[in-house]
Formats: sequence, C-alpha cells, structure tokens
Amino acid sequence: MSSFRVQIHPTAFEDIDSATDWIALKAGPEKVAEWLDSLHACVETMKTFPERCPLAKESGKWGPEKLRQLLFQAYPSKYRILFHIAGDVVHVLQVRHGARRWMHKEGE
Repeated sequence: MSSFRVQIHPTAFEDIDSATDWIALKAGPEKVAEWLDSLHACVETMKTFPERCPLAKESGKWGPEKLRQLLFQAYPSKYRILFHIAGDVVHVLQVRHGARRWMHKEGE
C-alpha cells in the first residue's frame, strides 16, 4: 500500500480560518476544536488511496490535473476538500462549504 504526503495550500488554510471564525461566532470555541479535529482526521485519510475520491464537478474546467473532492461533514454542514494528486503528494487546494459556488482558477 502506497503512502502519500498531504500538502495544504495557503488558499485552503484561508478557507479553514474563515470556517473556524464563522463556527466560533455561531457555536463557540469548543465547536471549533471539534470541527478542526474532524477535518484533520478526514485529511489524514487521503494519505492512503486518495484516488478513491471522485472527480469534482469543476474538474473538466480546471485543466490537465484531475481535481478531486473529499466530502467532509461536521458541524454545521458539509464541506468539500478539493485537491489534486501529483506523484506521491496530495495538494489540498481548498476547503469549501458545500453551498459555495464551484471553484475556478484565479481570474475566472
């Protein structure tokens, strides 16, 4: 069984910060800790067989890389972890609330 490294890009960290700020306002800091623990556990699963995750709706518009998604459900709703695989590295590009618009490259 091969093992992958997971690299979280700055845009994904920005998404995580925004989500935790919102959760802190709505539900308090204890929920933020639970959400972060759940997110970390979900991301860790991508170290093994990330190809199991389906292509994201945006994949055809993204370019030559296959943009994949891993659904993550924790308070308060569903999120999509958007990533692509290059060699043995999983590049986490965004962590998007399920209701947000599809992801596009900058400038589109």
